Amino acid sequence: WTGLAGPARAHPHVWIEMTSAVGFDDKGQVTALGIAWTFDEFYSLAAVDGLDKNKDGKYDAGEMKELGTTYLQNLEKFRYFTAIELNGKSAEVTKASNSAAVFQNGRLTFSFRLPLVNPVDPKTTKLSFSSFDPSYYIDIQPSKTNPVRFSSAAPKACGFSMRKNDGPAPPMALNLSESLKQQPPADGIFGMLPVAIYDIRCTAGAVP
Repeated sequence: WTGLAGPARAHPHVWIEMTSAVGFDDKGQVTALGIAWTFDEFYSLAAVDGLDKNKDGKYDAGEMKELGTTYLQNLEKFRYFTAIELNGKSAEVTKASNSAAVFQNGRLTFSFRLPLVNPVDPKTTKLSFSSFDPSYYIDIQPSKTNPVRFSSAAPKACGFSMRKNDGPAPPMALNLSESLKQQPPADGIFGMLPVAIYDIRCTAGAVP
Protein backbone atom coordinates (compact mmCIF):
# COMPACT_ATOMS: atom_id res chain seq x y z
CA TRP A 1 0.00 0.00 0.00
CA THR A 2 0.98 3.64 -0.17
CA GLY A 3 4.06 4.27 2.01
CA LEU A 4 5.60 7.37 3.47
CA ALA A 5 9.36 6.95 3.84
CA GLY A 6 11.38 8.80 6.43
CA PRO A 7 14.02 8.45 9.13
CA ALA A 8 13.28 6.40 12.22
CA ARG A 9 12.01 8.18 15.32
CA ALA A 10 11.00 7.02 18.78
CA HIS A 11 7.35 7.34 17.83
CA PRO A 12 4.97 6.16 15.08
CA HIS A 13 4.66 7.91 11.72
CA VAL A 14 1.12 6.84 10.80
CA TRP A 15 -1.88 6.89 13.14
CA ILE A 16 -5.00 4.75 12.83
CA GLU A 17 -8.31 4.68 14.71
CA MET A 18 -9.79 1.20 14.53
CA THR A 19 -13.36 -0.07 14.75
CA SER A 20 -14.32 -3.74 14.65
CA ALA A 21 -17.46 -5.69 13.82
CA VAL A 22 -17.92 -9.24 15.13
CA GLY A 23 -19.94 -11.33 12.67
CA PHE A 24 -22.22 -14.16 13.86
CA ASP A 25 -24.14 -16.89 12.02
CA ASP A 26 -27.71 -17.98 12.78
CA LYS A 27 -26.38 -20.39 15.43
CA GLY A 28 -24.82 -17.56 17.41
CA GLN A 29 -21.28 -18.55 16.45
CA VAL A 30 -18.58 -16.07 15.48
CA THR A 31 -17.66 -16.49 11.82
CA ALA A 32 -15.63 -13.39 10.96
CA LEU A 33 -14.22 -10.07 12.08
CA GLY A 34 -14.80 -6.84 10.24
CA ILE A 35 -11.89 -4.42 10.60
CA ALA A 36 -11.96 -0.71 9.71
CA TRP A 37 -8.93 1.57 9.96
CA THR A 38 -9.32 5.34 9.75
CA PHE A 39 -5.97 6.99 8.99
CA ASP A 40 -4.67 10.34 10.16
CA GLU A 41 -5.22 13.33 7.86
CA PHE A 42 -1.62 13.62 6.67
CA TYR A 43 -1.36 10.00 5.57
CA SER A 44 -4.89 10.10 4.13
CA LEU A 45 -4.09 13.02 1.83
CA ALA A 46 -0.89 11.34 0.62
CA ALA A 47 -2.70 8.04 -0.02
CA VAL A 48 -5.42 9.54 -2.23
CA ASP A 49 -3.15 11.94 -4.11
CA GLY A 50 -3.83 11.56 -7.83
CA LEU A 51 -6.90 9.31 -7.44
CA ASP A 52 -9.44 11.97 -8.45
CA LYS A 53 -9.30 10.98 -12.12
CA ASN A 54 -12.31 13.03 -13.24
CA LYS A 55 -11.12 16.12 -11.34
CA ASP A 56 -14.50 16.72 -9.70
CA GLY A 57 -12.99 17.30 -6.26
CA LYS A 58 -14.41 14.04 -4.90
CA TYR A 59 -13.18 10.48 -4.51
CA ASP A 60 -15.97 8.22 -5.69
CA ALA A 61 -16.32 4.46 -5.27
CA GLY A 62 -14.80 3.68 -8.64
CA GLU A 63 -11.73 5.80 -7.97
CA MET A 64 -11.22 4.26 -4.53
CA LYS A 65 -11.86 0.62 -5.45
CA GLU A 66 -8.35 -0.03 -6.76
CA LEU A 67 -6.79 1.45 -3.61
CA GLY A 68 -8.80 -0.87 -1.36
CA THR A 69 -7.97 -3.89 -3.50
CA THR A 70 -4.26 -3.05 -3.50
CA TYR A 71 -4.16 -2.58 0.27
CA LEU A 72 -5.82 -5.95 0.86
CA GLN A 73 -3.52 -7.80 -1.53
CA ASN A 74 -0.39 -6.29 0.00
CA LEU A 75 -1.50 -7.03 3.57
CA GLU A 76 -2.23 -10.72 3.01
CA LYS A 77 1.37 -11.84 3.47
CA PHE A 78 1.54 -9.89 6.74
CA ARG A 79 -1.62 -11.47 8.16
CA TYR A 80 -3.46 -8.18 7.80
CA PHE A 81 -1.72 -6.79 10.90
CA THR A 82 -4.45 -8.65 12.83
CA ALA A 83 -4.10 -11.53 15.29
CA ILE A 84 -6.87 -13.67 16.78
CA GLU A 85 -6.65 -16.08 19.70
CA LEU A 86 -9.13 -18.70 20.93
CA ASN A 87 -8.64 -19.53 24.60
CA GLY A 88 -5.10 -18.21 24.30
CA LYS A 89 -4.12 -20.10 21.14
CA SER A 90 -3.72 -18.68 17.64
CA ALA A 91 -6.85 -19.01 15.48
CA GLU A 92 -6.87 -19.99 11.83
CA VAL A 93 -8.31 -17.50 9.35
CA THR A 94 -8.94 -17.58 5.62
CA LYS A 95 -8.14 -14.95 3.01
CA ALA A 96 -9.69 -11.56 3.81
CA SER A 97 -12.37 -10.12 1.54
CA ASN A 98 -14.83 -7.24 1.13
CA SER A 99 -12.14 -4.59 0.99
CA ALA A 100 -13.26 -0.98 0.71
CA ALA A 101 -11.58 2.41 0.82
CA VAL A 102 -13.54 5.59 1.53
CA PHE A 103 -12.30 9.18 1.79
CA GLN A 104 -14.57 11.33 3.95
CA ASN A 105 -14.06 14.49 5.98
CA GLY A 106 -10.40 14.57 5.05
CA ARG A 107 -9.61 11.04 6.25
CA LEU A 108 -9.19 7.68 4.56
CA THR A 109 -10.93 4.61 5.98
CA PHE A 110 -9.89 1.16 4.79
CA SER A 111 -12.02 -1.83 5.79
CA PHE A 112 -12.03 -5.58 5.21
CA ARG A 113 -13.61 -8.82 6.44
CA LEU A 114 -11.46 -11.56 7.99
CA PRO A 115 -13.28 -14.94 8.16
CA LEU A 116 -12.40 -17.67 10.65
CA VAL A 117 -11.68 -21.13 9.22
CA ASN A 118 -14.08 -22.66 11.76
CA PRO A 119 -17.02 -20.93 13.49
CA VAL A 120 -16.44 -20.28 17.18
CA ASP A 121 -18.98 -20.65 19.98
CA PRO A 122 -18.38 -17.56 22.17
CA LYS A 123 -20.36 -19.11 25.01
CA THR A 124 -17.64 -21.70 25.58
CA THR A 125 -14.61 -20.10 23.94
CA LYS A 126 -12.89 -16.83 24.77
CA LEU A 127 -12.10 -15.00 21.53
CA SER A 128 -9.43 -12.30 21.72
CA PHE A 129 -8.09 -10.17 18.90
CA SER A 130 -5.80 -7.25 18.24
CA SER A 131 -4.68 -5.22 15.24
CA PHE A 132 -1.14 -3.87 15.38
CA ASP A 133 2.09 -3.13 13.53
CA PRO A 134 4.97 -5.10 15.15
CA SER A 135 7.44 -2.33 14.26
CA TYR A 136 5.26 0.48 15.68
CA TYR A 137 5.73 2.54 12.51
CA ILE A 138 1.93 2.55 12.49
CA ASP A 139 0.08 3.22 15.74
CA ILE A 140 -3.32 1.46 15.76
CA GLN A 141 -5.62 2.58 18.57
CA PRO A 142 -9.28 1.77 19.29
CA SER A 143 -11.87 4.31 18.26
CA LYS A 144 -13.09 6.43 21.16
CA THR A 145 -16.71 5.76 20.16
CA ASN A 146 -18.16 2.28 19.55
CA PRO A 147 -14.86 0.45 19.01
CA VAL A 148 -16.59 -2.95 18.75
CA ARG A 149 -19.99 -3.79 17.29
CA PHE A 150 -21.87 -7.09 16.98
CA SER A 151 -23.95 -8.29 14.04
CA SER A 152 -27.70 -8.72 14.49
CA ALA A 153 -27.36 -12.50 14.96
CA ALA A 154 -25.25 -12.09 18.11
CA PRO A 155 -26.66 -13.70 21.28
CA LYS A 156 -28.05 -11.16 23.73
CA ALA A 157 -25.45 -11.99 26.39
CA CYS A 158 -22.53 -11.00 24.16
CA GLY A 159 -20.15 -8.27 25.23
CA PHE A 160 -16.54 -7.21 25.02
CA SER A 161 -13.81 -5.87 27.24
CA MET A 162 -10.62 -4.14 26.23
CA ARG A 163 -7.21 -4.30 27.87
CA LYS A 164 -3.79 -2.89 27.15
CA ASN A 165 -0.86 -5.26 27.15
CA ASP A 166 2.41 -4.03 28.67
CA GLY A 167 4.89 -5.76 26.41
CA PRO A 168 8.33 -4.39 25.49
CA ALA A 169 8.50 -1.65 22.88
CA PRO A 170 9.28 -3.08 19.42
CA PRO A 171 12.25 -1.92 17.33
CA MET A 172 11.53 0.97 14.98
CA ALA A 173 11.24 0.51 11.22
CA LEU A 174 12.89 2.97 8.86
CA ASN A 175 9.75 3.37 6.77
CA LEU A 176 6.44 1.75 5.99
CA SER A 177 8.01 -0.72 3.57
CA GLU A 178 10.32 -1.96 6.32
CA SER A 179 7.38 -2.08 8.72
CA LEU A 180 5.48 -4.38 6.37
CA LYS A 181 8.35 -6.87 6.47
CA GLN A 182 7.76 -7.47 10.19
CA GLN A 183 4.91 -9.91 10.63
CA PRO A 184 2.94 -10.30 13.85
CA PRO A 185 4.21 -13.33 15.80
CA ALA A 186 2.15 -16.46 15.12
CA ASP A 187 1.95 -17.57 18.76
CA GLY A 188 2.09 -15.89 22.13
CA ILE A 189 1.34 -12.57 20.46
CA PHE A 190 -0.37 -10.83 23.32
CA GLY A 191 2.43 -11.52 25.76
CA MET A 192 5.09 -9.94 23.55
CA LEU A 193 3.88 -6.56 22.33
CA PRO A 194 2.29 -3.41 23.82
CA VAL A 195 -1.08 -3.67 22.08
CA ALA A 196 -4.78 -3.09 22.72
CA ILE A 197 -6.58 -6.44 23.05
CA TYR A 198 -10.31 -7.07 22.71
CA ASP A 199 -11.88 -10.00 24.55
CA ILE A 200 -15.25 -11.31 23.31
CA ARG A 201 -17.50 -13.50 25.47
CA CYS A 202 -21.19 -14.35 25.29
CA THR A 203 -22.08 -15.29 28.85
CA ALA A 204 -24.29 -13.88 31.57
CA GLY A 205 -21.27 -12.04 32.96
CA ALA A 206 -20.10 -10.57 29.66
CA VAL A 207 -19.32 -6.86 29.57
CA PRO A 208 -22.09 -5.07 27.62
